[in-house]
Amino acid sequence: MPYDGETFLAGLAVYVVLRENDKFFALRRKNSSWKNGYYSLPAGRVEEKETFAEAAIREAYEESGVRIKPEDLRLYSVINRRKEKPDTDWLDMFFEATQWEGTPHIHEKDKFDHVGWFEKDQLNQLPLIENQLDGLSDIDKSGISYRFVDLTEVQVQNASYR
Repeated sequence: MPYDGETFLAGLAVYVVLRENDKFFALRRKNSSWKNGYYSLPAGRVEEKETFAEAAIREAYEESGVRIKPEDLRLYSVINRRKEKPDTDWLDMFFEATQWEGTPHIHEKDKFDHVGWFEKDQLNQLPLIENQLDGLSDIDKSGISYRFVDLTEVQVQNASYR
């Protein structure tokens, strides 16, 4: 549906956690219009007529070259971010891939310049995109966590659903 100037539209993003032996896969961004030099989970926007799971599978392949089946994805966290600028709310869907085919690597060489497997405490030391630390903090909780983050007031509301 085209934007009519009245209806509020939020951005939709997906993040895919690849975890192996308690280490997490992250890529360092380059040649981007946003957050160059920061590490990121495989992530991206949801495209038109795409489900969240389809977007997660596509982004994981595009960025890290791995193939994931829908049944191997676990949605574990939803974060609603309100940013400083008006009309910039985002809904972030965090998925954990329980298994995948292939070896994670830089698949989009023009967008990333380094990859690594990092322990959770190492990720806190990296320049990792901020909302991804929030999403990673929920990964070992049961059920699906929900969080509202109002960056205009630095307000956080948490909930957990089973």
